[in-house]
Amino acid sequence: MGAIRAKRYTYGKLIQGPGGAVVGGFEHQVTSQSGRLDPCILEACHPLDLVGRVATTELVHPSAHGRGALFLWPVRCEDEEHLVLARVRPRPEAGEGRPGRTYTQLNAFVFRGRDWHANAPEIVATVPHWLKAEPDLEADSNPRDAPPLELPDLPALCPDDRPLPGPDDPSWAALRGLEDSRRPALLGPEGFPDEATFYLALGQALALLPPPMRTLVTACAGFAAPRPEFAIQLLPKDLGRAQDQTLGYFAQLAQGHHCTDFAAWRRVGAKEFGDTRVSSAWRR
Repeated sequence: MGAIRAKRYTYGKLIQGPGGAVVGGFEHQVTSQSGRLDPCILEACHPLDLVGRVATTELVHPSAHGRGALFLWPVRCEDEEHLVLARVRPRPEAGEGRPGRTYTQLNAFVFRGRDWHANAPEIVATVPHWLKAEPDLEADSNPRDAPPLELPDLPALCPDDRPLPGPDDPSWAALRGLEDSRRPALLGPEGFPDEATFYLALGQALALLPPPMRTLVTACAGFAAPRPEFAIQLLPKDLGRAQDQTLGYFAQLAQGHHCTDFAAWRRVGAKEFGDTRVSSAWRR
């Protein structure tokens, strides 16, 4: 599959040392960035520009204040597709675990559309291992020419010979959020004992889509309340609700064609959703 690169964008305050207090007198600003980013991409990097002006302490659920809420959002700039994948949290100015005033810490990465089309399932499934809402050290700040993120070669999450998930699998439930913009897929905590389990299911949901459709997906986890802007959402435990068991369009299609593995499903998807360009891309 090859190495995957993404531009880096970090916003917040600089700190003196790992886990420590912020640098005195340093206000919110960009602390690292991989070259110039288009203004329309920068807007998508900031959740407050997507969901309205809400304090970060109110936007992010208390249970996610330590690791941060995560969101993914597609952007089109000058006829090119991009995908923003980011974490945001309120971080204590006095240092990790300390009381007192907090500030907004945001770490975002911008993937090119073609890289996202090809690698989205694997990128999302591994998110807990590499995407952290961590501030830059004062000595490492590079607001103009920071090195991009480079993920190593990742094995295919859902190769052709992998059995297709059953109709009650949460990955199909996640895809229902793409069918009606007025009804996002609100996934409760049942079935997701930890964050990693959710991102694995989300990665599998992306693998169920033809690659060109993967930049249509918006998703979030760790926000304090459901957000109508996002198609797929993991709700915190105190907002959990009964899972909708209705089969969505994608699951019905797979069931109707008696697909048993990803190879069979991809043949159906190439026929149903795309032209020859999509068909040739949807081969793993």
